[in-house]
Amino acid sequence: MKINMFRNVNTNIKTIKLPFLGYSVNKAHIYKFHKKENIYVEQYDQIIDIETVKTVQKIRTPISGIIKKYHVSVGDTVYI
Repeated sequence: MKINMFRNVNTNIKTIKLPFLGYSVNKAHIYKFHKKENIYVEQYDQIIDIETVKTVQKIRTPISGIIKKYHVSVGDTVYI
């Protein structure tokens, strides 16, 4: 899963990837978006919920910036 973000016009785009969710978890489903594209978010804001066979996991952004593009949609399966 990729999410492109940038902090301001003078910085490069940063790609956010799914965190490690455990050795037995190899895929997840995109459950819900909390923020839309082209919206400014603060560091640690919750942006996506993903659903695994065990739980719904909240994904937070590691940096503040503008969400430029989600490369996934709700219902998509992403492999970890």
